[in-house]
Amino acid sequence: MDQELRAQCARIVDKLEAARVADRSLSVFGAGAHKYEIGPTVSEERIRAFEASHGITLPEHYASFLNLVGNGSPKAEDRPAAGPFYGIYPLGFGVDDFISGGFGHLNARPFVRPDMNRSEWDEATTPVISEELSAVEYDNALRRIFGGLLPIGPQGCQSYHALVLQGHDAGKIVNIDTDLLCPIFCYENNFLDWYERWLDEILSGLLLKEGPIWFGYAMGGDDRYLLQVYRDSDDNSTKLAALDGFGKLISICADSAIEISNIAKSDNPELRYRAISILTEFDYCRARSELEDLLKGTVEEQLVACKAIHLFAEKYASDWVDVIGPIATVTSDIELFRFASYILDSTGMDCTTYLLPAALHQDECIRRQAIYTIGKNLDNPQAAEAILRALSDESPQVVHAALQAHERPLDDRFLKAYASIATRFEIDDHYVLTNLNHRLRAIGYDNKAAFVSDFYAGRVRQRGFWSRFFR
Repeated sequence: MDQELRAQCARIVDKLEAARVADRSLSVFGAGAHKYEIGPTVSEERIRAFEASHGITLPEHYASFLNLVGNGSPKAEDRPAAGPFYGIYPLGFGVDDFISGGFGHLNARPFVRPDMNRSEWDEATTPVISEELSAVEYDNALRRIFGGLLPIGPQGCQSYHALVLQGHDAGKIVNIDTDLLCPIFCYENNFLDWYERWLDEILSGLLLKEGPIWFGYAMGGDDRYLLQVYRDSDDNSTKLAALDGFGKLISICADSAIEISNIAKSDNPELRYRAISILTEFDYCRARSELEDLLKGTVEEQLVACKAIHLFAEKYASDWVDVIGPIATVTSDIELFRFASYILDSTGMDCTTYLLPAALHQDECIRRQAIYTIGKNLDNPQAAEAILRALSDESPQVVHAALQAHERPLDDRFLKAYASIATRFEIDDHYVLTNLNHRLRAIGYDNKAAFVSDFYAGRVRQRGFWSRFFR
């Protein structure tokens, strides 16, 4: 083992202790499981024995970690050690997480690789999903897909980090989902660099910031490093990956913001859109003119702008009502309408006027989203009328949204609408009856049959009686 590996392992030991101190509250995702604890190291003899039993050679950086840093939890042999997500498996644990049925798959030639495209992955995994495979065929298909990968830790649900054992990419870490989502490779070349980056992002505060942080799914490094990668590469996918890396950052420097603003004027739409989103998050003032241009453009461009404003500049949502309101009024694109309505809703203003046309749109998804948002302003008589009209919509999804959009009947006409729904729906289609029951309980009925009977017999108390309870 060379001195560089020893030095890096020593550095990791120190950083692991520092991370334990920095995250005393265990707020980093998964830290509550491993608590930054790690068990005794593994002897070279034990490592060689594991390799011999599986016919493999462990990548040097991973073996060095086991030999010089530690292995598993000090409290239980089968518990992971400190590491990304829920930690790093003890040596030999979880070997069959991807493929059950004993030895033989670790020394297979890996199928997954960084440059594998989605169609290639789909072609390989489609037979696995087939219900016509025999048990032997199923195991063989899994061996082909996941062979040559050593599971080294859980991420939660069906997701894991794995170590590539063979071939050109040996030593790299890849994110695997056993529900057969396409694998995502990490950007580091070896286990130690990947593990040390995890510690660095804890110590820098990146993994401590609020919001979802999926370590290892984006390129590491600060804004200057990411822009250097961007400049040095002629490959569009690498440039995009560098820009995507900004999503994990807390802030960027002024020089980086200037460079990103230049990229935001690129003729390449993908690069331009990514850059505008970055500017919206980190330098809203610079982003405004670019967002204005997008909102004057195509549906695709408008959607990019609306997503950026909703995700990164929600506190400035009221700046955009006069632009995004008219877009919501006329668009027939459900995604664009959805994000436009999110922005209008987040202003806290009554934007019912802009949403009323969508409540009559021929697309039921747009009608449903419109009704959901309109329901936030029920003091507006137009909003109440829209909700009442939606209760008789032909789409169960829209009726469901209308029932959820109000907590009590707004006038006696709603009672008639409830009776109509109770008669019209024999099964709980899209949970319409479940939500109807909530509305009926507000006026003293435990089931729809009693309400319908009383309504048509004229025995349901009118609004003048029960409205006093909902002021």
